[in-house]
Amino acid sequence: MTKQIWRKKGMSGNRVGVYFLGDDGVYEWALGMLHSLRVVAPDVLVYCVPFSDRLDRLRRLEFRYRFKIINDPSLVELDNIGYRLFSKMTNPPKMKLAATFRKMYIFWGPLDRFLYTDADVIMLDGFVDLFEGAATGDLKLQYAHSDIEQVYRPGLLRQKMLQEFNTQAINTGLWASRAGVFTLQRVRELADEAGLVANEFCWTLEQPFLNYCLDVCRVTMKPFDIVGKECAWPGDSRPLRSWFGPDGRVQVKWPDGSLAPAIHWAGYNLSSRMPYYSIYRHFGMAAMSFSERVGLFGRELSETYDALSAGGVWQKIARIFSGKTSP
Repeated sequence: MTKQIWRKKGMSGNRVGVYFLGDDGVYEWALGMLHSLRVVAPDVLVYCVPFSDRLDRLRRLEFRYRFKIINDPSLVELDNIGYRLFSKMTNPPKMKLAATFRKMYIFWGPLDRFLYTDADVIMLDGFVDLFEGAATGDLKLQYAHSDIEQVYRPGLLRQKMLQEFNTQAINTGLWASRAGVFTLQRVRELADEAGLVANEFCWTLEQPFLNYCLDVCRVTMKPFDIVGKECAWPGDSRPLRSWFGPDGRVQVKWPDGSLAPAIHWAGYNLSSRMPYYSIYRHFGMAAMSFSERVGLFGRELSETYDALSAGGVWQKIARIFSGKTSP
């Protein structure tokens, strides 16, 4: 049924698919995300919104994972909007990260219905149901996670957005929407308005601005888990159970037995020490060349050594063998 939905809608002009933001800086993350996506959804349309011109390594994946890198003049204008807003923020991020504002492009990109994902996401069994629900629903936007502390700083703007606009304060790393919710001209206008209050935005890149746009335009939205499709975040205190199938698929379940359709490592650096690393490794390593796997093993050994050193293990072993202490 999934293949029929994606193919028929594509043929009829109602194009449904997935966007991600990426460049060579997130290459290893993208390996895992793209491989997992093609395991569970081999036929879905995929587009990459480039974060920069550093795309040599990512371009090598285009044919294998069947995605297209966007080239559109509005991307540069979105960079400039990001620069202007960052310059007005208290403790702004590094200016080169203003390219995250390129996410806004997807509202006028080639897909009519879409799911957006950051590169630090792995798609799991259950993703197809989540995707189809988002692609066929009546809501203008659905999202995986939310956190007001990562959107608006405490103050008058936050109070207004909560009381007047009932902000959902979504995480902009995994969500679904449709074309036409915003146009480039509307984004220009909203950026001018947002410039007056940008000093009350959190430092989380484009996330406060996208939320500001959703809030003041009163875009109707709900979380994915309203319909039983709760995506996972490794920082959640609830333990996840994982099952690795012989066909390369992975099931991740919540304590109540329901499937998590995706897991998003928002706020984590890619490391063998991050929670549920084995899930990333399962897909990431499957996509790697031999030399990339050797590099992965080397990094894991280095991280293990650093962890043992930080815990004083090597010093304790040295003391034991020197006879200065007992085991």
